[in-house]
Amino acid sequence: MIVIIGGMHNVWGAVLGTFVMVWLGEFLRQYKELNMVIYGLALMLMVALMPGGLIGAVAQVFARVRRFTHAEPANEVAYE
Repeated sequence: MIVIIGGMHNVWGAVLGTFVMVWLGEFLRQYKELNMVIYGLALMLMVALMPGGLIGAVAQVFARVRRFTHAEPANEVAYE
């Protein structure tokens, strides 16, 4: 489950998944009855919405920002 949450194609995905799952476990400690339900929902949402895991989502955001900031300016005609 840690690898699915963090991302399968990168070692840092497993590291990030570990931090998220430990944090989620500590946070859900107060909800003993709903603990497994929330874990299951988190897993289903990650698989459905972020198939590349958190690392894949972060990489997509950085790629979009890089593409936006390094875009070539449009050909502008200088009027004299």
